[in-house]
Amino acid sequence: MKRICSIFLVFSLILGISACSSDSTKEATQVVNQYYKDLQAGDFTKAQTLYTDDVEDGNGLSAISASISGLENSFGEDTLSDQQKTTINDSANAFMQTAMKTYVKKYSIVRTEIKKDKSIVLTVKVKGFDVNDFQNIDTNAIENSVAPKYEEQLNQVTSQEQAYDILSNMLVDLFSAYSQAVENLDTKAHAEQCTLVQQGNQWKIKKIVVQQIKDTESA
Repeated sequence: MKRICSIFLVFSLILGISACSSDSTKEATQVVNQYYKDLQAGDFTKAQTLYTDDVEDGNGLSAISASISGLENSFGEDTLSDQQKTTINDSANAFMQTAMKTYVKKYSIVRTEIKKDKSIVLTVKVKGFDVNDFQNIDTNAIENSVAPKYEEQLNQVTSQEQAYDILSNMLVDLFSAYSQAVENLDTKAHAEQCTLVQQGNQWKIKKIVVQQIKDTESA
């Protein structure tokens, strides 16, 4: 009788562990699905809420976001009018939306693995632009194509306010040109390994590693 009870106890433990593992995998998968859906919607701000504070996102999206914020703030907080700030902010947000949507046109989760340290690694196949291609966009050519349009206007300004108004309009054109360049990038397939850890009661993305793959079929 004791042996039978012991066997039942072992089975109960096994089933309990399996249920916990299944729940954790399901929750982690939901987080990763939400992350890529946010990117497809162009909402990187929302996608970032699924990161840990010390995230290592090898896809470089945080770096892109930081660069755009730096460009937005390049004039200084007190030099632009509220309208100019709104104009620049709107165009920067439009560029980020284009970049995120173009980065993740399609995705599919192809593998899930529970590690010994209880982290969960999901491998995701992504179809969109290649980060290396993005980094190789000829920004000088874009800037040289936009700047001449405003040079004559800048030479004729009579106030600092006018100058900043022209420069803010130039930034809008630059963001628009950058968006067009991103949309023209070739679509390629790559894999991303997302490592998730539990923080409190939530699963968060701690690390993303980008891997090149030969397969270029639709995700």
